[in-house]
Amino acid sequence: MSRLLPVVLFSFFATQLVSATSPPFRIYEPIAVDESVRTVASKVVDQLKSYFGVREECQLIIEEIYNAKLHVSKESIYDLTMKLTVMGPGCEPETKTCSSVKIFIPQPQYCEDPSGICHNLTETYEIQCTPELVVDPAVPSINEDFEDVPNAHTDPILKEIGEEATKFLYHKFDTTNACPIHLREVVRAKRQLISDSINYEIELQVETNGADFDCEYVHKNCDNVKLHQPPLHLCPGKKFCLIPVKLNEINCVEINQIFFR
Repeated sequence: MSRLLPVVLFSFFATQLVSATSPPFRIYEPIAVDESVRTVASKVVDQLKSYFGVREECQLIIEEIYNAKLHVSKESIYDLTMKLTVMGPGCEPETKTCSSVKIFIPQPQYCEDPSGICHNLTETYEIQCTPELVVDPAVPSINEDFEDVPNAHTDPILKEIGEEATKFLYHKFDTTNACPIHLREVVRAKRQLISDSINYEIELQVETNGADFDCEYVHKNCDNVKLHQPPLHLCPGKKFCLIPVKLNEINCVEINQIFFR
């Protein structure tokens, strides 16, 4: 029995560790996109601004909800995919599809809002907002067959690509307000040519600006930023319509943690 005890204890603690670190497993059931779903989505649309990549004073409009799923236990969690458009004075018109938008609604007794509305985004690291294309191209898998781009930090095209790429980094920033992210520098880049499309893998330094909406200043180095540029005829009127690839693999570290740890 004494020899079995360490095995039993190891199994117990291993189970506890997995339970503590693994994301919760939930079963979502498809539901109809009706007026109640549209109402739920409207309650969190302002919370999506930082993930869409739009300034706080701009307005996000829900154009269409493509599909909806619902998990119900003691609370309700919706999982939506929807098409959003930017509106407002001085705001550049843009349309994106945001997927894995999960909305948490607690039990009524746990809602402290006087209006009874306690809709909040959850598991926001899964949210992905991508530009609308004329068609939905198949994104080729990105492998190791890349070539280094020389002088990436001074390349004007890569600078524009880096500025576009900042829109896909909001899930790596946790700021008090919906703070815009600005490109500081393209550190290095690799490129892969596939027919008439291009894959990129870039490393960026980005920052929030303390002058934007009372934002705190945050300066980060983000690597493993993978992007797919489809053929330009699929995005008429735009210079780029970059599609992010494997957003969950992006690694962002605060600059002071790199140099002073």
